Amino acid sequence: MPIRPNPIDHLRLRPARLDREQRWLLVLAGLYAGAGLLHVIVWWLDPSPWAGDVSWRKPIVFGLSGAITTASLAWALGGVPASRGRTGGAWIYGVAMTLEIGLITMQRWRGVASHFNTATPFDTAVFNAMGALIVVASLPVVSWTRAAWRNPALDPARRAAIVGGLVLLDVGLLVGVSIAGLGSAMRALGDAAGIATARALVPAHALGLHGPQLTAALAWWWAGRAPASTATALWRVVGSTLLVIAALVGWAFGSLAVTLAAVTVVAAAVAATARRLPRVRTGDVGQVLP
Repeated sequence: MPIRPNPIDHLRLRPARLDREQRWLLVLAGLYAGAGLLHVIVWWLDPSPWAGDVSWRKPIVFGLSGAITTASLAWALGGVPASRGRTGGAWIYGVAMTLEIGLITMQRWRGVASHFNTATPFDTAVFNAMGALIVVASLPVVSWTRAAWRNPALDPARRAAIVGGLVLLDVGLLVGVSIAGLGSAMRALGDAAGIATARALVPAHALGLHGPQLTAALAWWWAGRAPASTATALWRVVGSTLLVIAALVGWAFGSLAVTLAAVTVVAAAVAATARRLPRVRTGDVGQVLP
């Protein structure tokens, strides 16, 4: 009986099994983590409230969150066939994410808010740049999602883990872009309630952003199952998580009608996508990395 490869086997960081793009993303993840941990020390030396618009929380959280997300993308790239687009996308993502975290960190060291800050022309330009960088960083992720979905070398379980995680990340990034856009518009209009709504979207953004870690962890936990069983379970988790994100978006707008509409639309999209998933057999086996 053939031995099915562990869906996250190459996350064991064996250098010989990681290509240049994966190593690049892991190096960046290490730098982001180091920056986040460095600011934990800064916060300890300069104790200040954790909450608030001007807080050491921002460089800490964005550094560590960026590290986790980027390391997850290094894992997901194992399911994306090598191409010029894959290589270029890794560099585009890396530069955009580094600038994003750098701008957030810079604003804290300047002693001003990083998000929804239009107090001066410079602060406005920084916040607008942050919004643009989110869009730029999102484009390669969307491209990788499509490429992984179409990769015939992936076994069912690994396809579900990688593609499902990337889909959740795509949605999380979309919510992040919406937060920046809505926040900018509401700030320009002086609408405090609108800004509060934008802030309330953060839980939905965070849940989607860390989708790849959820699917990778579950793929590891269920590694002993048959590929078909693992794939089915993972897709159910992805679909359920999308429904939770939709509910959180509705909750952010404080409307039951919006919540029901969002959940209904997402449920319909999940159902339509489920019908397009290939049927898998218990014995299906695939391999991406040697």
